[in-house]
Amino acid sequence: MKTLSVFLIGCFLLTAATQAQRIVRVRPHVTRNGRYIQSYFRTAPDHNRFNNWSTKGNSNPYTGK
Repeated sequence: MKTLSVFLIGCFLLTAATQAQRIVRVRPHVTRNGRYIQSYFRTAPDHNRFNNWSTKGNSNPYTGK
């Protein structure tokens, strides 16, 4: 039983670490024309269009859109 619980905790931590790598925080910045952009979160660039929040059927967990 102890081995099973250690295994499950390990799986949870591995999943959490993997999930954390997929989300990237973009720092606030000013564009060339002087527009201020607040910081926001986006998916990490991985050249896979099906795991992006903007893909139909997916939603941004921070905004709900």
